[in-house]
Amino acid sequence: MRLRVAASALLACVPGVGIVVTAPAVRAAPASGVVYSTVVSCATGSLTIRVDATGLRGAGVVEFTIDEGVGPEVYEVTRGQRIAEVLDGSRFLASGSAVVAEGPLVVASADYDVSCPNYEATQSTAPRARFVPLTPDRILDTRPESQRGYSGPKPAAGGLFNMRIRGGTVPLNASAAVLNVTATDSAGPGYVQLFPAGQGTPGSSSNVNLERAGQTIPNAVIVPLGEGGEVSVYTQVSTNVVVDIAGYFVPVVGATAAGRFVGSTPTRVLDTRPGTQTGYAGAKPAAGSIVVVDVTTPTSPPVAQISAVVLNVTATEATAAGYVQVYPGGLRGLTSNLNVEAGQTAPNLVIVPISAQGTVSIFTQSGTHLLADVTGYFTSSAASADTVGLFVPLTPERIADSRPTSRIDGSTFSGLPGETMDTYFGGLPFFQLGAVMLNVTATESAAAGFVQVGPNVVPGQHSNLNVGRAGQTVPNAVLVPVNEVNELDFYTQNGTQLIADIFGWFTA
Repeated sequence: MRLRVAASALLACVPGVGIVVTAPAVRAAPASGVVYSTVVSCATGSLTIRVDATGLRGAGVVEFTIDEGVGPEVYEVTRGQRIAEVLDGSRFLASGSAVVAEGPLVVASADYDVSCPNYEATQSTAPRARFVPLTPDRILDTRPESQRGYSGPKPAAGGLFNMRIRGGTVPLNASAAVLNVTATDSAGPGYVQLFPAGQGTPGSSSNVNLERAGQTIPNAVIVPLGEGGEVSVYTQVSTNVVVDIAGYFVPVVGATAAGRFVGSTPTRVLDTRPGTQTGYAGAKPAAGSIVVVDVTTPTSPPVAQISAVVLNVTATEATAAGYVQVYPGGLRGLTSNLNVEAGQTAPNLVIVPISAQGTVSIFTQSGTHLLADVTGYFTSSAASADTVGLFVPLTPERIADSRPTSRIDGSTFSGLPGETMDTYFGGLPFFQLGAVMLNVTATESAAAGFVQVGPNVVPGQHSNLNVGRAGQTVPNAVLVPVNEVNELDFYTQNGTQLIADIFGWFTA
């Protein structure tokens, strides 16, 4: 959710919950070259004030002052540079005034009154939902030769259309869906965004990021269902879109046995590479291979109590372009989870039902090495009834962006090799937050490497994102528990800027 201080605004974080930003129009001398704006993040409970002086020439500094009612605090930004100051709203309340001055000249000024009234209390009583897994099935394809759930030309740049989810195998009371979204045949760089119909804003988050024309790239999404049980699909760049459904969430009252998320310490259960092989023995999987993976771990629930597993699956050193498909066994169907090019390393989050033996099958169309890390499970009806691990969907919101031009939270993170960014979810219920569903994007990478996300990251223990080269942009969905103080670590092996969007949270 991105709000610029330019006028009064009322935007919804979740149905029935609002953020109010009240401010006069920013007064800026056009010749000054100073840009002043604020960004509110309800989920992290932070207010970022940004000052951009890249339009100024010459020596000297520009000052900006923040007064939260306890006395003014002065910050400086050098001409030609940018600065972002992040204020912790503490559950969430922040108000005061900010003034930007170039010498004696006031070039931008605004009062702000930012609050999420009763936000935490409302979140504490928001409807909880349990997960119902499905054998993956294709529900949307915009390509002319294989259209499904869509009719018309290739989605255009700036295009917006709705995709109906409820109906058929998804009941009318479903509140969110688990999807795998693939963008293909793109006309150029850009992104694809999914949000609940009638409740989101194009550009406020992203799910699939494309770097070039003709690229094919997938990503997993848990997205709330909006008006009419539909999801809006926004294509910033002209591209075809393919969507497979893997399950849905339905509201529950009180304790339930099935459909609860049980997070776990990330555990590698498959690695086909020589020298580090795990759960596998043999040569590199060839084109057309099926690898059966035991996804149980020493700390996992008994197999009978698991309905689906949450995996981060990575294909690497692919010999040719192709796709990777993860499925519970039996018929593979017409779905895919990963799309790779020769020599590429590509990750994706996968939520998939498991077999009675505690396994899943991975099919590789072209020869490629495979890695799989377990990050959690969903319970079956054989588990004990509880209120832990139920899902609360949120209208997608950007909660962190380390780029200097658009920074939100993470203001002390610079994207250097080996650096860790901490994100605090102050706007969500402190004693009830167990895990979060994020879309994490690495961008402006310094070199090939990996990104890890977790409550207390141990570098190298697992991976969530894999960057193949300098200057790359790569997204991946992350479903991960938070630590005891509602924080997550984002570790970058070789340096990259990071963006994170939240789509919902799970109860503790």
